[in-house]
Amino acid sequence: MQAEGQGHLRYGSALVAEVDAIRDVLSACQQGGFARVMMESDSLMAIQMVNGERLVDAGSTV
Repeated sequence: MQAEGQGHLRYGSALVAEVDAIRDVLSACQQGGFARVMMESDSLMAIQMVNGERLVDAGSTV
Protein backbone atom coordinates (compact mmCIF):
# COMPACT_ATOMS: atom_id res chain seq x y z
CA MET A 1 0.00 0.00 0.00
CA GLN A 2 1.20 3.52 -0.60
CA ALA A 3 0.06 7.05 0.03
CA GLU A 4 -2.00 8.77 -2.63
CA GLY A 5 -1.17 12.34 -3.65
CA GLN A 6 -4.67 13.55 -4.33
CA GLY A 7 -5.64 17.20 -3.98
CA HIS A 8 -8.24 16.89 -1.20
CA LEU A 9 -7.56 16.55 2.52
CA ARG A 10 -9.16 13.63 4.31
CA TYR A 11 -7.26 14.16 7.56
CA GLY A 12 -6.59 17.12 9.80
CA SER A 13 -2.92 16.26 10.21
CA ALA A 14 -0.15 14.19 8.69
CA LEU A 15 0.16 12.24 11.95
CA VAL A 16 -3.48 11.14 11.87
CA ALA A 17 -3.09 10.09 8.23
CA GLU A 18 0.09 8.15 9.02
CA VAL A 19 -1.42 6.29 11.98
CA ASP A 20 -4.58 5.50 10.01
CA ALA A 21 -2.52 4.11 7.11
CA ILE A 22 -0.44 1.98 9.50
CA ARG A 23 -3.60 0.65 11.14
CA ASP A 24 -5.10 -0.26 7.75
CA VAL A 25 -1.96 -2.10 6.63
CA LEU A 26 -1.60 -3.99 9.93
CA SER A 27 -5.26 -5.00 9.74
CA ALA A 28 -4.76 -6.28 6.17
CA CYS A 29 -1.70 -8.24 7.31
CA GLN A 30 -3.66 -9.82 10.14
CA GLN A 31 -6.52 -10.74 7.80
CA GLY A 32 -3.98 -12.21 5.39
CA GLY A 33 -2.66 -14.51 8.08
CA PHE A 34 0.68 -12.85 8.67
CA ALA A 35 1.78 -13.48 12.26
CA ARG A 36 4.84 -11.19 12.14
CA VAL A 37 5.37 -8.04 10.11
CA MET A 38 8.05 -5.37 10.02
CA MET A 39 6.84 -1.80 9.81
CA GLU A 40 8.86 1.28 8.91
CA SER A 41 7.89 4.92 9.19
CA ASP A 42 9.64 8.27 9.30
CA SER A 43 7.26 9.36 12.07
CA LEU A 44 8.57 8.44 15.52
CA MET A 45 5.36 9.69 17.11
CA ALA A 46 3.24 7.43 14.89
CA ILE A 47 5.39 4.39 15.74
CA GLN A 48 5.15 5.21 19.45
CA MET A 49 1.36 5.46 19.16
CA VAL A 50 1.10 2.13 17.34
CA ASN A 51 3.34 0.50 19.96
CA GLY A 52 1.20 1.92 22.78
CA GLU A 53 4.07 4.09 24.04
CA ARG A 54 2.30 7.40 23.40
CA LEU A 55 -1.32 8.44 23.71
CA VAL A 56 -2.95 11.44 22.10
CA ASP A 57 -6.13 12.73 23.68
CA ALA A 58 -9.16 13.37 21.48
CA GLY A 59 -8.87 17.15 21.86
CA SER A 60 -5.25 17.26 20.69
CA THR A 61 -4.32 19.23 17.60
CA VAL A 62 -1.57 16.89 16.38
